[in-house]
Amino acid sequence: MMKKEFVIFVLLLSFIFLQSCTGKASKEMENSESVQILQKIGTETGSVAQQQVLSAQQVFSDVVTEEFPEEFVVVSGTLIRYQGSEKEVVVPEGILTIGENAFANNKEITCIQLPAGLKVIRKSAFFDCSNLKEVIVPDTLEIIGDCAFERCDSLEDIDLHLVKVVRWAAFSRCKNLRTVDLTSVEELGEEAFWAAGIQEITGLEKIKSIGDRVLENTPVFEKYLTDGAGLFVQGVLLISGQHAKGTVEIPEGIKFILDRAFVRNGKITSVTFPDSVLQIGNGAFESCGSLERIFMSDSVVWLGEGAFNGCSGLRQVRLSQCLENMSMRCFSGCCNLEDITIPQGCTLGDGVFYYYGTGHKKLTFPPDAKNVGNLFEHIDDENFDMGGYCFYTTDLSESCSLVRIAKGNGWKLEALRLEATELILHIGEEYVLRFNSGAQANWAVSDSKVLGIGAGEHFSDLMLTAQKEGVAVVTATIYGETYSCTVTVVGKEDD
Repeated sequence: MMKKEFVIFVLLLSFIFLQSCTGKASKEMENSESVQILQKIGTETGSVAQQQVLSAQQVFSDVVTEEFPEEFVVVSGTLIRYQGSEKEVVVPEGILTIGENAFANNKEITCIQLPAGLKVIRKSAFFDCSNLKEVIVPDTLEIIGDCAFERCDSLEDIDLHLVKVVRWAAFSRCKNLRTVDLTSVEELGEEAFWAAGIQEITGLEKIKSIGDRVLENTPVFEKYLTDGAGLFVQGVLLISGQHAKGTVEIPEGIKFILDRAFVRNGKITSVTFPDSVLQIGNGAFESCGSLERIFMSDSVVWLGEGAFNGCSGLRQVRLSQCLENMSMRCFSGCCNLEDITIPQGCTLGDGVFYYYGTGHKKLTFPPDAKNVGNLFEHIDDENFDMGGYCFYTTDLSESCSLVRIAKGNGWKLEALRLEATELILHIGEEYVLRFNSGAQANWAVSDSKVLGIGAGEHFSDLMLTAQKEGVAVVTATIYGETYSCTVTVVGKEDD
C-alpha cells in the first residue's frame, strides 16, 4: 500500500511542477482546474492520497518563487521559461541558473542582460534565438551548457573571459561571432564553435580538456587549409598539421594535440614533442603511413584512442616516462615497430597493440603491469602467431604479475640486462651501450671527464665516448632497478 501511495505522491509532484512551468503563480493554484483534478484524485484514492495532495501543494508553494515579474517562470533560483515578448531583456537578480530551453526559439529577443550571481546557462537555453546580437554576462558565470547558443546566427558579442566551462556545440553555427576570449576556460567541449564565424581566439592558457572539431568549418580554420601552412596553432592548442611535411617539431608551449590533428598525413616522417605537451588526442596521428620516429617528452601523460593507429611505417617510439594512460588501440597496426618500452604505472587500454604484426618483437613491461592479456590479439584472426614476441622485465619472481600473465598466455619472458657490464675503451673510441630488449632507461655516468655519453641512432642507444684515461661507471635506471657498466679508458690504441 505504501508503495502505491508513494507513486501517487511522485505523480502529483510531477504534475504540479509541469503546471508551474506554465507561469501560474502558486497562490492561484487553489482555484485552478489543476487543483480540482488533484483534489478529485485524492477523494478517489482515499485519505492518505488526500494528505499527499496537501503535501504536494505545500511543496509547490515552498518551491515556486513569487517575487519575479510574471514573464519569468522561476523555480528555486532557476529560470525555467521566459514568456515575454521584449526585444531587449534584463533578467532579474536572484536567478542563479538559466534553465534548459528557457529562451529557445525566441525570434524577438535582440539583446539580453544576465544578472549578477548567475553561474550556469544550461542546455539549449538560447538555442536558435536567431536575432540575438548581444549577451551581457556577469563576472560570476562559470558554465555554458550543450548547444546553449547554437544557431544564434546574429550573435556578435559575448564576454567569455571568466567562463570556465564551454560544453558541446555551445556556440555552433554562430556565424557572426568573430572573436572570443577564453582566458579562464578549463573545459572546451566537442564542436564548441563548429561552423561559427570565429576569426580569432585568445586565452586558452588554463585549458585542461578539449573535445574534437572545436573550430572546424570556421573562417580561421578554413584560412589555414587554404594557406597550406604547416601547423595550425591557437594558443596552447595544436589543432591541425594536415600540411606538415618531413620532420615535425611541435612548438614549445603547445599543451594539447587535438583529435585527428595529423590524421592521414602521408608526408610527415618524424615528430618530436616539447616539454609542454600534456595530451595527444584521439586519432591524432592515425594512418600517417610515412611516420617513422616519435620522440615524446616526459610531460605527456595521456594518449588518446587510436593516437598512432595504422602508422605502418613506424619503427621507433620513445614514450613519456610519465605517461599515465594509453587508450584503446594506440599503436594498432604499427606492424614495423619492433621494440617499445611501457612506462611504469601506465594504464593500458584494450587492444593497444592490435594488428601489431608478426616477426621479432621486443616489448619491455614493468613487472606489475596489468591488463596485458588484452593488448595483442587480432580480433578477427584466431590464428595470430606471437611466436616471435619476447617480453622483458626487471623481476622474474613468482610474485610478479607479468610472470603470471606470461605463463598463462605461453609468452616468452626474459630478464632485462645490459649487453655489456664491463668495457675497456681507448681514448677517442666510441661504443653503443644498450639493453638486450632495446629498453629505454635513465642513463648517468660517474665521471663525465673520463667518459662522455650521448644519444645513439636508436632512442634506446647510449653512445659512449672515451675521453681520458680513468674509470667511469655508467648506470641505467628502469622500473626502480639500476643496472651498471664499468668502463675503463686507456691510452690511444696506437700509443
